[in-house]
Amino acid sequence: MLAACGSDNSSGSSATSAAATSAAATSAAATTAGATTTAAGGASTTAAGGASTTAGASGTSGPNAAGINWDMAAANAKLKEAIGDYPTVSGNTTQGVTANSVDLACVAAETTTGGVPTVQKGWCQGAKARLDNANKAKEIPLTINLVSTTDTGSDPQKEQTDLTDAISNKKVFGLMFVAAGALQSNPMETGHIPYFGDFFDCGKKTQFGYNVGYGILACAALPAETNGGWTVYTDSIMQAYTKPKGTPISSVKYAGVGTSVPAIVAYQKVLVEQLKAQGVQVVYTGNTLPPTSGEAVDLNPYVVPVIDSNPDVTGIFSGDPQLTARLYGAMKDAGYKGDALAAFTSSQLQNPATAQLVDNGLATSAGWGFPGYGGKYWDAVSADATAVGAPVPVTQAFFHGWLAADQFVTGMKDFLKSGKQVTSENFANFLNQGWAWPGFGNVAAPTIYPYGKYNVAPCATIARESAAQKKELPYQDLTCGTVFIQKISS
Repeated sequence: MLAACGSDNSSGSSATSAAATSAAATSAAATTAGATTTAAGGASTTAAGGASTTAGASGTSGPNAAGINWDMAAANAKLKEAIGDYPTVSGNTTQGVTANSVDLACVAAETTTGGVPTVQKGWCQGAKARLDNANKAKEIPLTINLVSTTDTGSDPQKEQTDLTDAISNKKVFGLMFVAAGALQSNPMETGHIPYFGDFFDCGKKTQFGYNVGYGILACAALPAETNGGWTVYTDSIMQAYTKPKGTPISSVKYAGVGTSVPAIVAYQKVLVEQLKAQGVQVVYTGNTLPPTSGEAVDLNPYVVPVIDSNPDVTGIFSGDPQLTARLYGAMKDAGYKGDALAAFTSSQLQNPATAQLVDNGLATSAGWGFPGYGGKYWDAVSADATAVGAPVPVTQAFFHGWLAADQFVTGMKDFLKSGKQVTSENFANFLNQGWAWPGFGNVAAPTIYPYGKYNVAPCATIARESAAQKKELPYQDLTCGTVFIQKISS
């Protein structure tokens, strides 16, 4: 997801392929540089006395079985101070659910114009694998039927058609969903259909939505809902970057270079301001790159200003993995010796030419881990991948889909303990009012709602691309930093 901070293999890189100016692209930009944020204009000063939250470091007591936790209760409490009580929904919607089963559909932007795969290719397969496992293990007393999977081709019109078909014709209870971009209308909200995945709507606009993808990284709902009075961001990526070095964030000299895609431009602007607020020395930022690799024949003009600024680390914000690879390769050819945070992917290491371009790059993920770190949790995800014929190591798309489905399964399991009737409204209200998803070991950090409607967990992972070994090597496994929910001075 992140272009400037991410990796597509596992968790970070989000950029979809070129035309996806949307969800993945921004998210790509998002994990990228360092702070994950939602402030609409960036870093503001806190009100007198500074109202920031909290968040604990990795290892704080909490629901994550691997001990990767943070102070979720404090984040929810500070969020309530900013927005008041999160709304409850009313109704009695029971479509797609019976005493014995629940129907879901998967709608995802897995390709873009011309059928070119985005970094979300394989997302629905990941969701299916987790749901299949839940059925096999009888994790909930309802058989989960995935009645359809569709690729929208990143076409907004087809996306609306596919969503309407799933909701109105197939009458599903819920959706696994990856958006192609900002939704012009949201049939899940109007139809009271719970949905889990990766999309741009957030905050109070997503009372039925649960986002563990890239889109939440660029959420600007808190400042929007408080008339610019509050902002939220985390220092997770910069903490993960500096932790192995043993250096303070304030010592980092950072450059950001991104495409001219509006969503990325907006996100990069916010992110850079938040980096400055953390004390990072931002020596250059620009959005001169074209959206796709095909539009950039000569990369030297884009490389020169970055090299001249002499950064320690450069964040590359791009929705096109090939453009990201070419730019980093051009920077190295021009003598760049610093680090690069970008949406590098493990799949790029399988192509010898591309592998040389991305070699030594840092793939960053906010909220999720990388499969290269291994362990029993990644083994479990890999086993599910093998069961459905997906490649191992798993791709970021696969395990993001897996995680979205895990949220549904775990959330439904916890909800059923309440004894309440299974309606979409009861389910949503249960999740929205303090439910904590435990994440999954070092695969994904935990989060809590409604905080999770406004920002990602303050935890990040970084891996280094290795052309020689054709895999991502450990740099910093999933670790947690701090959430800052702050009142903006007038």
